[in-house]
Amino acid sequence: MQRYPDGTPFLVGDHLLIEHGRTPATIEHLIVSGEEMANWGLDEPGLMLLSPPFGRVFWPFETMNHDIPVFVSRG
Repeated sequence: MQRYPDGTPFLVGDHLLIEHGRTPATIEHLIVSGEEMANWGLDEPGLMLLSPPFGRVFWPFETMNHDIPVFVSRG
C-alpha cells in the first residue's frame, strides 16, 4: 500500500494538498489492483482525486516522487 512520507497509509476521504502544497484535493478512490485499473481504463496504480479547481484528477503513484502530497486531515 502506498503511504505518505511519514508512513501513514492513504485512505479514501483523506484531504490533502497537491501541486507542491498549493491545491486542495480529496482522495476519491485508491486504484491499486488490476481489476480497479481496468475498471477505470488505466494502466498504472494511483489515486483518483477530487480537486475543486480541476474536478477529477488521476495521480499515478510513480509520479509522487516529484510532487509528494501533503496530508491535511482524514475525511
